[in-house]
Amino acid sequence: MKNLLLGAALAATTISFSPTTVQAQEVTNCTEITSLPATISASGVYCMMQNLGTNITSGAAITITANNVTLNMNGFRLGGSTAGPATQANGIVAQDRRNITIRNGIIRGFRVGVFLSEVTTDRSSGHLIENMLLDRMTAGGIFLSGTGLQVRNNNIVNIDSTPPAGANAGASFLADQNRSFSRSGKGGDTFVSQTGTGEIVIGIFATGASNSIFEGNFISNLLSPDQVYGIQTSNSTNINVVGNTIEDLEGNNFATGILLNDAGNDNIVVQNNTVIQVQANGDAFGIENFRGGTNINCFNNVVIGADTSQTFSCTNEAGTRP
Repeated sequence: MKNLLLGAALAATTISFSPTTVQAQEVTNCTEITSLPATISASGVYCMMQNLGTNITSGAAITITANNVTLNMNGFRLGGSTAGPATQANGIVAQDRRNITIRNGIIRGFRVGVFLSEVTTDRSSGHLIENMLLDRMTAGGIFLSGTGLQVRNNNIVNIDSTPPAGANAGASFLADQNRSFSRSGKGGDTFVSQTGTGEIVIGIFATGASNSIFEGNFISNLLSPDQVYGIQTSNSTNINVVGNTIEDLEGNNFATGILLNDAGNDNIVVQNNTVIQVQANGDAFGIENFRGGTNINCFNNVVIGADTSQTFSCTNEAGTRP
């Protein structure tokens, strides 16, 4: 049914939400990144003092190979759009690192914006990603693994894996970087199937995570001719998914606002989230426990406009509206 990638307030009929804005609190006591691609190979505080771009089509714009690194982007942009929609380059990458903090910036036009992976068990931990705007990616906003992870107050928007050469090329914002993102599903318009070979799209993907929180993120306008998920966990334990707003997802095959996608998921609390407008030709859920994760608790969430159902197979559930 599903493949694995790698990885509100409601009052009457009025919905109100204020998306996160990038907090450009300037940090100057730092090592400045001045060109791309760049590698951070020593612990410390790093920053950006200008917008930086690259046309690389593989690898990463910034690679972190040290532990205990803080990157404050000072409200500036890390851009990869000039590489085109087929890019396999990622924005910021670290593997088997500890205590990586990334904050206060814009990442645009890569395959995945931030990718903090764990290859060796117990080698990835303590990461914090906050106050970021990640947009116009082709696969995902934030992918990460490890323990003690915090992903909070980020905007993850306009992710689209539809190939521009496909039958519905006009739906892909990457076909024209100069125009606003728009597509059929937003605002309750008629759903139009996407075609092509685009990959799964995920806003936030956590695999093999533990003792972690995903809080206060705004995820919107995700589109794929395959599958779309706002937040997905796999083989993860002791996770709190709280206070996120996820809206306007369209997957040709499947779509879910918050997907707990593995029997290895355990002790997960999904609470006070808002999921709006989830559409697919296959199943489309607001919140879904798929493949039998245990102790999945879904409390006080708002789900509106999920094509199949609001929730599926939560172990414990209370307060889901409407």
